Amino acid sequence: PATVGVKVLEAKLLFVSNSSDWNNTLVSVTDDTSNYIYNYNLINNSSYKPGYSFGLRIENKLIKEQKYSYGVNFNKFSTGTSYTTSRVIDPFLSSYTNYKAEQSFTTANIFFYKKFLLKISDTTKYRFHLTFGPTFHWIISKPSIENSVSNGYYVKSFINGDFGLEFNNKNYYILYTHYRIGSNFINQTIPINLSTYEIGIMLKARDLF
Repeated sequence: PATVGVKVLEAKLLFVSNSSDWNNTLVSVTDDTSNYIYNYNLINNSSYKPGYSFGLRIENKLIKEQKYSYGVNFNKFSTGTSYTTSRVIDPFLSSYTNYKAEQSFTTANIFFYKKFLLKISDTTKYRFHLTFGPTFHWIISKPSIENSVSNGYYVKSFINGDFGLEFNNKNYYILYTHYRIGSNFINQTIPINLSTYEIGIMLKARDLF
């Protein structure tokens, strides 16, 4: 039993990750969301805005190839926000919405990826993997003043599906690009979809410390 335990530990590699990302949220607002109103044209923005993340990741290679990975990240999000509905308030001509989503927030997240080796190169030198799996985000930053007052509408967490392509150079470093899409959960009074494009690099922790 002791020997088996050592082999399992030796099969795991710890990486430090750092990435840049681009984010957008899609918000479905109901008419009775809150007592606040916002000019729709001033806050509606379908663009993707930049953010960044850093964290730790464990690559597991129980047999010959890496089969899965898991870890934790801290993320700083800035988002463009698209609103699916608006309303007109007489006698004004402009369109309005009853809710303004957070456009900047910080999360801590955990993730689990299943990995599939693509045999498109000499795998003794370089490896390409497709990855997919869930990520769970918890918002750890404070809400805006408006959402603090309307606490029932403040989004506290997201669950995402993550799809990625990764390039592994003999475990010296890993380059990756991922796409995540998902929605808020636990508090779903206002459905909000979060989508993210991510590009990053991972380095072995023992090479840095």
